[in-house]
Amino acid sequence: MFGFKKLLVSFLVLIFVCMFSSHALAQEEDLLEMSLEDLLDMEVETASKTKEKISEIPASVVVITRKEIEKYGYSTLEEILENITGLYQIDECSWTGSTNYGVRGFFSAGQFNDLAILVNGVNQVEDMYNSYPIVKFGLPVEAIDRIEIVRGPMSVIYGNGAFFGAINIITNQSGDEQNNLLSSSLGTQKTYKIFTRVAGISDDFRYFLNGAVYGTDGLDLPYKKMASTPFPEFWGLNQDDNTKKQLENHTKYVNFSGNYKDFSLDMTFNETEKEILSGVPSVGKGSLLNATSSNVALGYQKDFSKMIAFDTKFIYHSYRLWSDYEYGHEDYFGINSITTNSYEIEANIFVHPLDDLDINAGLLRKTITNIRNHVTHESGITDGYLLIPVDDEIITNAFFMQINYNPFEQLKLISGVRLEKIEEYTVEIDNIFPEKTERKFKFDTEIIPRAAVIYALNHKNVFKFLYGQAIKQPAMGENADLLMQDAKDLESAEIKTFEINYMSAPVSDFIANLSIFRNELDNLISREMIAKPDGELFVRSSNAGKMITHGIELGLKLSIFQKLEIDLSGSYQKSSNERKGFEDIDLGYAPEFLGYCKASYQFPHRITLAVSGNYVDQMLSKWEQSGLDPEDGKRLGDKIDAYFTLNANLRIDDLYKKGLFLNIKGSNLFDEEIHYPTTAVNAWADKGLIGKGQEFLVTVGWKF
Repeated sequence: MFGFKKLLVSFLVLIFVCMFSSHALAQEEDLLEMSLEDLLDMEVETASKTKEKISEIPASVVVITRKEIEKYGYSTLEEILENITGLYQIDECSWTGSTNYGVRGFFSAGQFNDLAILVNGVNQVEDMYNSYPIVKFGLPVEAIDRIEIVRGPMSVIYGNGAFFGAINIITNQSGDEQNNLLSSSLGTQKTYKIFTRVAGISDDFRYFLNGAVYGTDGLDLPYKKMASTPFPEFWGLNQDDNTKKQLENHTKYVNFSGNYKDFSLDMTFNETEKEILSGVPSVGKGSLLNATSSNVALGYQKDFSKMIAFDTKFIYHSYRLWSDYEYGHEDYFGINSITTNSYEIEANIFVHPLDDLDINAGLLRKTITNIRNHVTHESGITDGYLLIPVDDEIITNAFFMQINYNPFEQLKLISGVRLEKIEEYTVEIDNIFPEKTERKFKFDTEIIPRAAVIYALNHKNVFKFLYGQAIKQPAMGENADLLMQDAKDLESAEIKTFEINYMSAPVSDFIANLSIFRNELDNLISREMIAKPDGELFVRSSNAGKMITHGIELGLKLSIFQKLEIDLSGSYQKSSNERKGFEDIDLGYAPEFLGYCKASYQFPHRITLAVSGNYVDQMLSKWEQSGLDPEDGKRLGDKIDAYFTLNANLRIDDLYKKGLFLNIKGSNLFDEEIHYPTTAVNAWADKGLIGKGQEFLVTVGWKF
């Protein structure tokens, strides 16, 4: 657990930033693009697929700009996500290659599938498990112009999977006159990064081309810091061995976005090679995951009149994940390969028939043309295919409508509904059982509602009363588990959220955001990888239960002396297990308190110093029932202590010449030893997997 002295030093650093060089208050131009009061009028597109002011959106909204990313020196998308209020990281080093996150006191082990993630409006879902592995899109932070985070159920707009909200990462809306960028970074753990951006903007045509390579050797830690019991001899290592050269990560990324008049084209290719720990620790050079993905999106957007606008997209997705496991000995042969291909057609219409009435409606048809999972191990325990037949497809049809009505200027009423239907499809398992096995899966039409009342007491004080539902339907991979287990069909997981959001900007240099919420979750789908003592791995999927979360989130942002910005936020949530017989058993992976603090100060000569800190409360691991009585069991791993990390970033812009910059970032300055609670993905780590320690990264770049 972090010590009092560390917390005291953190606050002293913040005070130092506030006081140092106050004599220069009037020497430089204001760093802020706008007053904090004007943030209420900032427009975002993610909430309803059309531009709306934050103060009029039926959800709690956070916007992260390029300037904020630069100011705090965020070096990876994962780092940005863990600095969003209500999110907390639990890195399982999973076979999916994704860092996982809990949201508002809820965590889905194994799959990051609680938030819909989009890039330039294109959904980045992986079709095998309906998850969002970050290795699939591998986005460098230098390419990001802004990120829009909409918290609360968003299934009415985005359908299956937008359980706690949606995140839209935008790379093609730069307002910076210096659109071209070249940068190079070097850091600890042999981390390197090279990024280039070329852009052009004219009246009818604009384009953005982003390219990046990234690599790091990763952590080098002894396994005994993660496991308290000796490893079985046939694992091929002992607790004195370490993770050196077993957690490397290398990424290549290319993206092109272009607009010509009413037409748009967005193309992305990403390849990630990342080493993993999954089920049991690796030996030798480690278990390697290779993920390649391609997206192509063609769009047409037209405002026919002040009354009607139209937006349509055709999107093609291709994804391949290939894992080479190294278990027991360095020549072990174990391969897991997943291939998916899909396309979708989406059409949205926006109608403004009256001054006080807006109607948004949309149609979606998504077709998964191919899903194939090949698993083979030298032991012969598993060697076969999970797939949909060659002549079969997984088709999703959806329709949504949302109506916004202003009976008078200060009051806005919103109601929406989505109808979504997955057509019947077949799953085959070949070469695992003596005979080929198949099973058909049928789905009901899902009806998903939302409603909101927004009342503006005045321009500076807005109240939002929100109700929403969302669903997570079982994915093809989870249904394949049922076929192997001969288990009954899964039901769709559901969430109902009641939320009151209050935004206030009483003065131009201060803004407050308060949310009080209640989440009711039912039929939660759990997919676990279980490692037996003899080394055999198997997975199981089930509707794991029911829970209720009550929570409160508070964010305060202020500007002092026009040079100092302070951003403080925190969330308190209490989750209870409502599963029958488990009411008295505390939920795992559910920290009660999360705290976030950020401060930045602009000195003369365009020098900015920024510090940020994250606090994550203690967590329990999952409760493993061992008998008929739910209370007969034990925790999967040890309780994880709370931790606090402090980061600092120094940025110098226009160094020697306009556009040239230097950035020095220090992460986890106190070298706090972070443990993540044990999950079934890595049950051997009863002390918890260890997070990143102290790191430094130096970046030199040129905007031109």
